[in-house]
Amino acid sequence: MSTVTLLFGTGNQAKTKTGKYYYDLAEDELEQFAVEDGVLRFLEKILEEKTMLFIEYPKCSTCKKAKAWMDERGIAYMDRHIAEENPSYEELKEWYKKSGLPLKRFFNTSGNLYKELRLKDKLPSMSEEEQLQLLASDGMLVKRPLIVDGDTVMTGFREAEWEEKLG
Repeated sequence: MSTVTLLFGTGNQAKTKTGKYYYDLAEDELEQFAVEDGVLRFLEKILEEKTMLFIEYPKCSTCKKAKAWMDERGIAYMDRHIAEENPSYEELKEWYKKSGLPLKRFFNTSGNLYKELRLKDKLPSMSEEEQLQLLASDGMLVKRPLIVDGDTVMTGFREAEWEEKLG
């Protein structure tokens, strides 16, 4: 039987043994719990449904700035590393529809991979399906940070927009 340790406390984050998810539970005292894998998956599902998802590339300066902005305001979120756990085609399709944004806003147009693939010239002739499949193929193509909170989906960090929708 595998176990995982979750740390709960003010300013601390809970983390699965795989390191994929983080969540600030803002409890007063630090406690450690060993949780069976089945229970962990259940807890992760609850956290995913109840908490904003913050998809980032940790080395990205814009992601760091966005994360600091949320931390300063005490906004709870689950962190997901975009290169280690790229959004799936199904997730991207759902988020695109919820967002009301043009699909191009989901592309990291300043990224090296976007430029190497010359997507600026290719995207206009690609179908929506092809673009979503391409986004799902590599997390480095996806604009970050990406916020998913119920029906709210935002790409990139624009402080005024975030203040309006999250602040």
